[in-house]
Amino acid sequence: IDIEKALSEGVRAFEPGLLAKANRGLLYVDEVNLLDDHLVDVLLDSAAS
Repeated sequence: IDIEKALSEGVRAFEPGLLAKANRGLLYVDEVNLLDDHLVDVLLDSAAS
């Protein structure tokens, strides 16, 4: 959700996130071992779906 648009106009507008912006479904994460475990779980869950 585009927070700025929601606050200024009161409209819920979709704003593509990082995974939606991935080029051809490819997302490169450098040094994934430095990410929080929760974020790694989210990335792996989204890749599995």
